[in-house]
Amino acid sequence: MHSHIINPFAQHPSKVHKDVSGSFSIIATKCVYADALTKVLVLSNDEHHPYFSHFGAQSLRITI
Repeated sequence: MHSHIINPFAQHPSKVHKDVSGSFSIIATKCVYADALTKVLVLSNDEHHPYFSHFGAQSLRITI
């Protein structure tokens, strides 16, 4: 399934929209952090990305 997330590292137009499965959420102290860090999680696919601890956030990914 294609998401609304645009992959800035795409090398071909057919790969611009990130393929994702499941649901991604971030728990953060401010909603602006949660919104931005959700994109980090989707693009990096790293639930322990250093940005999460930097902003005091936690990631949650639900796969189906």
